[in-house]
This record gives sequence, structure tokens and C-alpha cells, in this order.
Amino acid sequence: MKKIAFGIIVCLLSISIFAQNPQKALQDFLAKPQYRSANIGVYVKDLTNDSLIVAYNTNTYLTPASLQKLITTFCALSTFGPDYKFITDLYYDGN
Repeated sequence: MKKIAFGIIVCLLSISIFAQNPQKALQDFLAKPQYRSANIGVYVKDLTNDSLIVAYNTNTYLTPASLQKLITTFCALSTFGPDYKFITDLYYDGN
């Protein structure tokens, strides 16, 4: 329970910091060494007045990550069921 509460607090603090200066928050995030070789795209838009808040690398096609995996997993579970086992055949022709 403490981990969940801590996670919520960190998210709320991040949102409040990001809301004050979104462009600087994004630049600070991208400046971290662990993200130098990452492909990151950000597009945040205010839906109440249709204004752009922050955008970065918006014209680059990126491979979907975790959300796409959830959709694929849901479809596989719905189609095959939770007890299905994939079979992988291995063939060898040579020495």
C-alpha cells in the first residue's frame, strides 16, 4: 500500500511541475543520460481550448510500446484462452 501511495504522490508532483513549464520539464527529462539513445515523441494538447501545450519529435514514426502489447495480449487471450501453449518446431539440416 505504501508503494502505491508513493507512486501516486510522485505522479501528482510530476504533473504539477510539468504544468508550470511543460517545455522546460520536457527538456530536462530528455537531457538525462539514460534517454540519450531513446526514441521519444511527445504531443500534449489541451482539449478544452484546442491549444498545443508541448510537442517534441512529432514527425517521427515510433514503434508502439506497452499499450500495443496489452491489446495484442488481450486478443490472444480472447482467441486462444489462458491455457493455450504455442508450439515452436525446431529443425536442423546439417552437421
